[in-house]
Amino acid sequence: MKVIFVGLSNKLGMAPLASDSISGALIDEIIKDINEDCIKTNLVDFAPLDKNNKLRYPNQIEKDLGFISLNKTIERNNPCLIVCLGNEVYEYLGKKFINSIKIKHPSYIAVYRRKFREEYITETSILINSLIIKDFDI
Repeated sequence: MKVIFVGLSNKLGMAPLASDSISGALIDEIIKDINEDCIKTNLVDFAPLDKNNKLRYPNQIEKDLGFISLNKTIERNNPCLIVCLGNEVYEYLGKKFINSIKIKHPSYIAVYRRKFREEYITETSILINSLIIKDFDI
């Protein structure tokens, strides 16, 4: 079974949900707990920057363009579950894929709710495991 974790956009010069990023490190811990084949990606596969070269939220056109590539990844991998990181991603993908769920964005936990980090990992892992249909040999 495959699980696809989808963030909003890349950070400049980094892979999607890179292990050395705040969000990527938390997702890596969740992936260890769920013990499934997982893919980490973003809705927008580049870093949208403002006129001052600061990361900004992607606009609708950027999301629509990014979705073309993301949709190919989803079709190619046929995941059992798509985990949307935060509201922005879920509002865009949740309407398109019935097998998608929303979790709190890991950077929110890492920055504003640090003392709940372990609880977040455990509860998110349990949720994802409960939604994955396991194949059992009978």
